[in-house]
Amino acid sequence: MNTLYPVFINDTKIIPQPNCCFVYSKRQQIFDIFNFESLIFFSEMHGAASTQRIIDNIAANYPAVSLEVIENDLLKLQKFLKERGYLATYLNPFDNSTVFEYTDRMREIKIVQAEIEITKNCNLRCKYCFNESGNGNPELPLNQWIELLDSLYDRGLRIVKISGGEPFLYPSILELLEYAQEKFIVSVNTSGYFIDEEIASKLSAMSIQIVQISLDSKIAKIHDSLRGKGTWEKAVRAIELLHRVNVPIRISTTVTTHNYDEIGDMKSFANEYGAELSLEVLNNVGNARKMESAYFVTTTEKVNQYSSKSTAHKILDELEMTCQSQIGIVGISHKGNIKPCNLTEEFFAAQNADVVVKFEKNWHYANSPVLANANSASDKVISLLKDGTIKSKDKCIFEY
Repeated sequence: MNTLYPVFINDTKIIPQPNCCFVYSKRQQIFDIFNFESLIFFSEMHGAASTQRIIDNIAANYPAVSLEVIENDLLKLQKFLKERGYLATYLNPFDNSTVFEYTDRMREIKIVQAEIEITKNCNLRCKYCFNESGNGNPELPLNQWIELLDSLYDRGLRIVKISGGEPFLYPSILELLEYAQEKFIVSVNTSGYFIDEEIASKLSAMSIQIVQISLDSKIAKIHDSLRGKGTWEKAVRAIELLHRVNVPIRISTTVTTHNYDEIGDMKSFANEYGAELSLEVLNNVGNARKMESAYFVTTTEKVNQYSSKSTAHKILDELEMTCQSQIGIVGISHKGNIKPCNLTEEFFAAQNADVVVKFEKNWHYANSPVLANANSASDKVISLLKDGTIKSKDKCIFEY
């Protein structure tokens, strides 16, 4: 009913960006990304206006758009927000004016989400490791990571993914997770190799959004041929231990010609543990550049059918971007440097991209070469797509 008042609940917060907005609930350990058009509706959903009043207000500001389109878009948006647990509707007005953060910096891109390469050290030698991880790499001490996280939190960071290398090789990983989970929505990417009953128990006592375990097959021989002998058993054991203590799990499968036909089986396996399934098609980066072409799939139909991974919800119009860094999602290297994603510093250096920068206390992402050069590279790719020079974007924008 259009007479009801939409109100954000569960401590939902909205961080506006110039080209999109992040909606998150620390209480529910969830977040979603919406395009800027959605922000027009969100700004009217402050608790003091009914759904009909919101429709009327937007119609007055956008007279070229029909009432029918506005109403349909608003109701579709409200339905999704309710299903996710962000929104409720009430018979009476309710003050919801504090839902927005950084309203004084709406036109400034802020880092809201980061994948943190806590260490580049790893005990495995996966054939296609994008990070080219190994041993003997230097690591930042815990106090420096905490200082970096605190500084970025003050500037808008709310979602962190801890990865590596193998994060459980970092000596202070549990202390870091304990600290981070108080402020951020935290997830962890791991091979599962070091997860035992004690670590699983400690993770269950924290507010961890999800633990992602790498598992490439239900068949030990296939998985081990790619990641190392005995790694399948360790990964499955980790999944079982985490499931036992109710830690949310995501299974991450790198899709090659060796496991493409068992994607459906991987989905069934994930369902057994109430786990999400993330399917990542093998890309020609990192160690994968040394692999034979026979490993690379030429079709992704099953990937699109079975993957439960979703990075952005395009409820209304499409999000216009060619690089995640353009909307405030970045990578942070094991050295504490900011970069566009989790590809290595060496990769970006090889492209002469100038997009790896050291974080300084008074540093602002909006003024950084990371964002400026990502925008320039993106403009180039969009131009190549428009004039037909390329048919699709099939590699990093800095490689064009």
